Amino acid sequence: PRASLSEQAIAHNDQQVARGRVSNISLSGVFFETDDKVFQINDEVKLTLKQGGLGKPMNIRGVVVRLNRDDRFP
Repeated sequence: PRASLSEQAIAHNDQQVARGRVSNISLSGVFFETDDKVFQINDEVKLTLKQGGLGKPMNIRGVVVRLNRDDRFP
């Protein structure tokens, strides 16, 4: 199950940076929304969630498993 969340976040892979929001989170991952199209499938990323609904900043690591670059399907 996923929990809804609206948290500002920054993702980077030591080469590229993307700013956006995390809209939901689960034990297996997060949904990070951004207009910055800098990552590819299988990129390892570091995600920093800003202080807000979670109560304190959070740093997590992950791998990009899905991308949606079609503007018709936000």
